Amino acid sequence: MNRGSADPWAREKMTRSDAQRRYQNLLQYQLRPMLANRSMDDEARIGIMKRIVREASRFKYEAGVVAGTGIREDVYDLLIRHLSPDHPGGEEYKDWVKRTIRAFGASVEADDM
Repeated sequence: MNRGSADPWAREKMTRSDAQRRYQNLLQYQLRPMLANRSMDDEARIGIMKRIVREASRFKYEAGVVAGTGIREDVYDLLIRHLSPDHPGGEEYKDWVKRTIRAFGASVEADDM
C-alpha cells in the first residue's frame, strides 16, 4: 500500500476541506457535549475521547492533514484546564486529554502538568 493512500474501504480519498469539516464536527458534536455533560464520570469521558482520537487519526491518515489552526486552538483551550493539578480527573483521564489534544495536531507544552 502506498503511503498516504486512501482507506481501502473508502471510495475516494478524503479532501482537505472534507477533513476540516469532519474535525469541526468532532469538536462541535462530540467534544463540546462531552465537556458540557457534568453527570459523566471519567470512564465515560475516556470512552468518548478514545472514539474522538480514533476518528481524528483516521481523518489525518485519509486526507494527510491535521485540524486547522482555529480548531486546534479551540480543542486546546477547552481541554487544557483538565490537565491542571487541581482538576479531579485521574491519571488515565489526563493521559487521554493529552492524546485528544495531540490528535487534533496541537501540542501540550509541559508533559508534567
